[in-house]
Amino acid sequence: MHMHGGGFVNRYPEQDLHIARHLAVESGLTVVLPDYDTAPRVQYPVAEEQMLDVARWVQNADDQNWDGAALALSGVSAGAKLAINVCQQLRRAGLPGPQALALVVPVIDVTRTDRTSSIRRPAISPFVQRFVGWAYFPDVARRREPLASPLFDDTLARVLPPTLILTGSNDTLAPEGAALAATLRAAGTRVEYNEYPGADHDFIAGRDRPVISDALDRMATFLATSGARDVPQ
Repeated sequence: MHMHGGGFVNRYPEQDLHIARHLAVESGLTVVLPDYDTAPRVQYPVAEEQMLDVARWVQNADDQNWDGAALALSGVSAGAKLAINVCQQLRRAGLPGPQALALVVPVIDVTRTDRTSSIRRPAISPFVQRFVGWAYFPDVARRREPLASPLFDDTLARVLPPTLILTGSNDTLAPEGAALAATLRAAGTRVEYNEYPGADHDFIAGRDRPVISDALDRMATFLATSGARDVPQ
């Protein structure tokens, strides 16, 4: 189950079709690419709850040609946060979690709007950060909730399965991805972390083909070797 990005305001799962297709072909897994409601039509936590509903459907869809117990999750940016959120909500409900998790430039703290980068015009500028907060997280007090900002979830290291994290050195969110990797590693969770030099937040859909190919291959290999499988029922 792959969740697209878009800052909780861009409702366009087709932007990640190249990821879904690569994962399906190279890992041999069935890939579900869901849509979710975005701001200004809805606000937090609508998308988070919708993705839980989809994950539960995937796990329990007996009429589909897949093994729901072998659920794996991936996502880009906002979608990476939603993938983490699915893990949190499944754990909170006492339900089985995913077998593996692949996160590309994950968002884990929506309280901050002051992130900076070494480049002049990063993709996730302070303006973009403020806009996302205003549009999808208008209740400032709720931004520190663990579901809104997984950074503040003290149980996160126990919630997440084997995890792959991919970031870019020029991405304003890169330090948070590195910190998450360190937290999981310290807790004994299997984690792989890679930071692409000179890459910004949008590298997975940019123009650097070698970087895109490497990222897609890492995702496919990780998901296929971390317990996820696609066995017809």
